[in-house]
Amino acid sequence: MGKYIFANKLMFAIIMRDPIACKKFIEMIFPERTVEKILFPNKAEEDGGAATINEIAVEVEKTIITGIASKSVRLDVLFKGDDTVYDIEMQLEPEDEIAKRSRYYHMAIARNSLKKGETYDKLKTGYVIFVCCFDPFKRDEPVYRFEMYDRNLQLQLGDGSSTIILNTKCSRSKTPEAFEAFYNFVNTGKVDERNDFVKYLSKRVEEANEDEEVDRIMTLDEEMKVQWERAIEKGKELGFKQGEEIGFKQGEEIGRAKGEADKQREIAKKLRELGISIESISAATGLMPDKIAQMYPDLWVDEDEEEGKNLNEGPLIQTQLDRYRRKNTFSYHKINDSTTADKLIGQFKQLEKYDLNVIVLNFIDMLSHARTESKMVRELASNEAAYRSITQSWFRHSAVKDLFKALAASDYKIIVTTDHGSIRVKSPVKVIGDKNTNTNLRYKLGKNLKYNPKEVFEIKDPRKVLLPAPNLSTAYIFASGDNFFAYPNNYNYYVSYYRDTFQHGGISMEEMLIPLITLQSKKRN
Repeated sequence: MGKYIFANKLMFAIIMRDPIACKKFIEMIFPERTVEKILFPNKAEEDGGAATINEIAVEVEKTIITGIASKSVRLDVLFKGDDTVYDIEMQLEPEDEIAKRSRYYHMAIARNSLKKGETYDKLKTGYVIFVCCFDPFKRDEPVYRFEMYDRNLQLQLGDGSSTIILNTKCSRSKTPEAFEAFYNFVNTGKVDERNDFVKYLSKRVEEANEDEEVDRIMTLDEEMKVQWERAIEKGKELGFKQGEEIGFKQGEEIGRAKGEADKQREIAKKLRELGISIESISAATGLMPDKIAQMYPDLWVDEDEEEGKNLNEGPLIQTQLDRYRRKNTFSYHKINDSTTADKLIGQFKQLEKYDLNVIVLNFIDMLSHARTESKMVRELASNEAAYRSITQSWFRHSAVKDLFKALAASDYKIIVTTDHGSIRVKSPVKVIGDKNTNTNLRYKLGKNLKYNPKEVFEIKDPRKVLLPAPNLSTAYIFASGDNFFAYPNNYNYYVSYYRDTFQHGGISMEEMLIPLITLQSKKRN
């Protein structure tokens, strides 16, 4: 066997684009089925979807655009038979979103396979198949099969979509004979000479490893990892030079950013040389707000949407780990009340399973909103000192303090921070906007904003500061100092209601500077 093994996402995609390999794979899963024809996307039907290794190498990724505002889906291997569409995915590392990813793939496949004007009866049967090098459900089952059905009546919906997950780590005693050789090949690379399918896969892997074009594709993946490490080191060197003047920590951060930019430019150049689309390249570079909106449209919430902006924190943390190629496990918990805090403490031992545990305490933000909306709370927290006192009292008597004690006793390292600060607003600034203008009191964005430029910090071209722009004419304005934005309609009522409330979203020091506190138990010292 060559340098690259079958259990590599790119190698898997290349080999499984072979019609014979696909045919044998499907017939292994569906022994009752004989596959007569395999047809790949962009391959002429008359050649049966057949492709040379070189042709396969440049077509290993199939991108389905599900809509301008939707998330593009890259499918590892997508092919169709006479009446069925299959997507086959290799999954090397555990992830929590495999079920929802499957759902999204089904949607993308269905949308792509049904031509405009065709009725739903033309929709082909669709299978999403994961080959997992782990057990996603911890049930030690060799194969998990999922379809839509009525739980009470055990009645199949019959929508034609199925998800199949192959657990290659299943106990050998429970693995069916038909899967045993394949699972062993995925896990170890060893070939059972009695199994024609595995022998064929091994031969194709050897051929791929000997092919120069394939080697270019495969090497790119490893080169990107190397470039990442080099960029960090280069960034540190640059940072050290500036660090003599501004401090080591700041210098390292500047250098890291410079190195990251250099890395991304180099990677983008190489990807373009290989003919990879601009859309795919942009998904690997940049993470300012405009890039988040582009890369993760399913996680980004626009200003005109009713959905809260803090609902996708957990998935966004996962994207960070993925971008930095970290294999760490993590848990995410949002505590909105004492009940959820008590529940987390009751499940405390489970936190030890994860490298990182993210806990969001929503009390302070909730107190800020309650102070605005509740006359009683406003009276209790009539000034900033009283506001801080209430917060301190809450912490001393909450389950959160018990959680901190438990963490300290268990030798955890705790990092305390926040996503933003707040400021007590006092001075109204008149702003006029259309019905689509957002409601935040400290910043506005829209197409037709009217204001006094001397009273705001304005950004007429959001792209220059890496902010998303829903429209070409979208502009941003931010409040500074203790100002807040008010509409001319019902101006006096609006001003009296929001004056002396705590708000955020502007560009004051109180909002933009956040604490970063590291706590270590005495056991660590």
